[in-house]
Amino acid sequence: MYNVAANDTSNEILIKLFHDIDRIFSYQTCDINSIIELYTRVYNYCTSASARLAEFRLLETATGRRKYLLKATLPSGSSGRAGGELYYYFESYLINYLENLLQMNNNISREYLLQFYTDQWNKYKFSSNLLKPIFSYLNREWVQFALNSGYNSIHETFTLSMLLWREIMWKSLKDKLTDTCFDLIKSYYDNQVADIKLIFILIESYLAIDFPHKMFIWLNDEEITVLNEKIYENYFEKPFLQNTEEFYRSKAIFDLENISVIEYLEKFTPYINKDMELIYSYLPSSTQEQLIKLIYEIFLKDHLDIIQNHIDKLIHEENIQDLDMIYKIVKQIPIIKNQIIEIIENYFYQTGIKTIEYLRETANDDLNVYIETIFDIHKKFLKLIQQASNDEQSFTTALNKVCSQFIYYNRMTYIANDIKQSLDLLVKYFDTILTEGNKSIEKINLEKFNQIMIFLNYIEDENFLENFYKEILRKLLFDQLTISNNNKESIVSLESDSEDILSFYTNLWDKYEISSKIRSQKKKMNEISIMAIKIWQKYVFHRLNKHIIKACLDLIKCEHNNEVINTHLIGRVIQSYVTLGFGEDTKNNTNNNNDNNNRMTSPALTIYKDYFEIEFLKDTEEFYRLESVTFLVNNSVTEYLKKVAQRLDEEVHRTQSYLHSSTLQILIENLEEILIHDQIQLIYAEAKILLHSESHQDLALLFRLVNRIPNATIELNKIVENHIYDMGINTIEHVSETAINDPRVYIETIINIHKKFLKLIQNAFNNEKSFTTALDTACSKFINNNTITQTAGITTKSSELLARYCDVLLRRGNKTVEETDLEEKFNEIMVVLNYIEDKDHFLKFYQKLLSKRLLHQLIILNEYEGLIISKLKQIYTYEYTTTVERMYQDIIISKTLMSEYEKFCKNPHLTDLVNFSAIILNSKSWPFLIPSNLILPIELKSTFNSFIDFYTDRHHRRKLTWVHQHSKGELQTFFTSQKYTLQVSIYQMVILLLFNKTLNWKVKQIQDETQIKSELLRQILSGLLKSKILICKEISEDEYLNDSDIKENYSIRLATDFISFYFKPEVCLIKKCIDILIEKEYLKRDSNENDVLHYLN
Repeated sequence: MYNVAANDTSNEILIKLFHDIDRIFSYQTCDINSIIELYTRVYNYCTSASARLAEFRLLETATGRRKYLLKATLPSGSSGRAGGELYYYFESYLINYLENLLQMNNNISREYLLQFYTDQWNKYKFSSNLLKPIFSYLNREWVQFALNSGYNSIHETFTLSMLLWREIMWKSLKDKLTDTCFDLIKSYYDNQVADIKLIFILIESYLAIDFPHKMFIWLNDEEITVLNEKIYENYFEKPFLQNTEEFYRSKAIFDLENISVIEYLEKFTPYINKDMELIYSYLPSSTQEQLIKLIYEIFLKDHLDIIQNHIDKLIHEENIQDLDMIYKIVKQIPIIKNQIIEIIENYFYQTGIKTIEYLRETANDDLNVYIETIFDIHKKFLKLIQQASNDEQSFTTALNKVCSQFIYYNRMTYIANDIKQSLDLLVKYFDTILTEGNKSIEKINLEKFNQIMIFLNYIEDENFLENFYKEILRKLLFDQLTISNNNKESIVSLESDSEDILSFYTNLWDKYEISSKIRSQKKKMNEISIMAIKIWQKYVFHRLNKHIIKACLDLIKCEHNNEVINTHLIGRVIQSYVTLGFGEDTKNNTNNNNDNNNRMTSPALTIYKDYFEIEFLKDTEEFYRLESVTFLVNNSVTEYLKKVAQRLDEEVHRTQSYLHSSTLQILIENLEEILIHDQIQLIYAEAKILLHSESHQDLALLFRLVNRIPNATIELNKIVENHIYDMGINTIEHVSETAINDPRVYIETIINIHKKFLKLIQNAFNNEKSFTTALDTACSKFINNNTITQTAGITTKSSELLARYCDVLLRRGNKTVEETDLEEKFNEIMVVLNYIEDKDHFLKFYQKLLSKRLLHQLIILNEYEGLIISKLKQIYTYEYTTTVERMYQDIIISKTLMSEYEKFCKNPHLTDLVNFSAIILNSKSWPFLIPSNLILPIELKSTFNSFIDFYTDRHHRRKLTWVHQHSKGELQTFFTSQKYTLQVSIYQMVILLLFNKTLNWKVKQIQDETQIKSELLRQILSGLLKSKILICKEISEDEYLNDSDIKENYSIRLATDFISFYFKPEVCLIKKCIDILIEKEYLKRDSNENDVLHYLN
């Protein structure tokens, strides 16, 4: 990382910022929250008055580039903009980063140079892009101000990064890159393994650093000019085209006199294919054009006549296979492709003219022959185009052009002296087709009908076409209605049967629709389609509409009552109504383009909306109002909700099956109002019952339905929140007698409550945010104010018990904890901590308990302590968790320090040392009071002094203060028949060591000798007297001892038989303890000797 010097004007914001920038360049990752945080740091720096003042002061002593940058936005003193120092460090960081990359490159072989360069470019570009939003304020305010002030060697951060890459990386490697690049391309041409994508990345980098105009930049404290070198053009495109030309010319040695055109084209096809892959995958369009031109000049230009003649021959022979092969080879060459199209056009036209010429006499007698011959010509040529050119648009356009020509200008139109002869014959042919299909729609030849539609595309006389079509449609419709009336199948006679009415209507519509379809892009054709729709409206729709609507609604009502109906009939009616809407004049719909819910309605849907939808919605609403009331009288609310869900699904399916999609929204909204909103109070009451019964599945259904109604979930949120709060309060009250002194019971009760209702929110309410908020609110309320906190009389009781719970989990010797997934427990703790209002008190309790665990070496594993600290960082700010983290770090650092001290103690000049271990603690991090004075005995002075010398030699400016109240040690007895080791505090040790001088001491003498404060001394002596290590003849063994009972003139002596007072074990107790230690895996029995025990590390 590029370090920010401590004596520079940069402050802690810069240090943190560049730490994270280094992480971005190292790992190419940064989430949105981190981007926002880094942007805030940049913003805070640029708007900081202290940073601005610091930069102004630095301006006096700065030189070179730094002075230039600081002066850019501080022209009038300290009132300018801060940012120069930040920009300076960012620029310096990039330079340092790129120089390190360049140094790494020195160890890269030429074979891997391109891979190294492209990998590093991708990482660098990605990281530079990530920094755009982070430095957006600096770019917008500081950089822009500097540029406006005439400082043209200052650039936006991304541009700066590109310029520096160009000047440092690319300039140093450009020649090697060019050589390596073309080595790779040569391997690619020779069919060797070559990662050609590297070329694309290289080109991308060249284009990114190829600035179109002259620019200025500072490098090595000098301003340099960056010229427009046309990097891509000069260092890739020109040498690439030159190398490619040389390669092509070495391959273009074949003579067409000795081999066929196909063979010749196949010879250079592999090279062209490889270049085409390069062209369309990796190369810019400017290079594409030049490379295609190069292919034409070398391989095709000199043989153009031979190739053209061969293509002409293949087309006349209709050799589709060879045509397809040639087309695939040369389709990327515009000159050859255009010539192929020209040859095809000429061949198609001549073939069409000649074919009609042969039919002249027959066509005069049989109009079908003429029209169907034209159809056959079109089909034949269309098939050829599809197979030989994969139906490419330019060839289809050529076919259309030719067909239009020979339809109007052929032997038949010439003899008739009328170019409309083809149209007259088409009218007769069309009339024949329609007449055949009058009695049954199945008799209409759809294939011929489609061919007629294609024919119509080539007709240029649009007025003729309109009049012709108008007469045909009117004739068709009148014929159909006449047939129906003659067969007594009129609407009147079918009035009693809804399906028969709809069958008659849809059958008539289907025939008419097929007859009126026009497949054309011409403007007039759309007008003809509208004309056909208006004819239907006039002669059918307005006469039959009421009967049709009633029949549809009757069938839908039957379906509501679970009867099976022919839904296809309703669907076809709806389709016809939608189609009829296209014939509505927009001008006539200006007053009817809004439905009754103020939604905009397309003019095309006016008939469907006005004539069907309004009646359908009215009928449906009446049906469901009656059904909802009736159902609730005889069923529970939960059963009602299931019925509502079923009905809504049915209506969605109904709409999707045969109604228009635009009906769905208004239909569902109306039903939601009737079925849910009107019964909302009953549903709320049911929600309370389901919450108490913990019926997640039914609650999920209830939520899905209530969620359909705007704002209806607000009350449901309150119901859920109140239920969670009441359950939390009641559950804690139930365990309060135990939980007030047992952090495990208290915290795990809270965790279980949260788990229970989190599962409820997830299962029943789809983890919806508002319900998650309700859970959070309820938990926060009952955690911070409940029976436990009220009994304790302090609001911080939950903070204390949570900290103690952490201590229980992290303290060594807890078998239950050792069998627990602690990481999962830590996550649960963080959940509870998020609800604690007074988080500062939790941290104080936690810090105090952590200090005891660390000092007394009671932690389970260092990793667990580090893990929970990392999780605390996610909740607390950096400043809050720094203290806790430093405490943890102090222990780790102390272990290293003591290893060094042990080596130091091997010095032969150091004598009278005792076995000693110290923990060095930062006074600002540890929650200790200032220790009282204490005179160390002669037995400890040498050791303590040696450590002080050792430490101050390494840390000259630091001062050690001994925290005696947290120190401890071990003493060995020599005055007893058997030696014993006593574990004592440092104060107890100092007092006991006095008895090495004399066996009797007055209390006053002990105080004078040790300088322990009187009150503390009495507490220590009281403990030693109670443990029978010391004896006071003025105090009876039977009386209860208070600290105040010890007077200054009392005489204290050492008890030589103290062990008999408090170590009288029973054999059964010893065995029990051994079994416990074996169970906890501290000991194990020897496999050979049962009485031998081994200690397990």
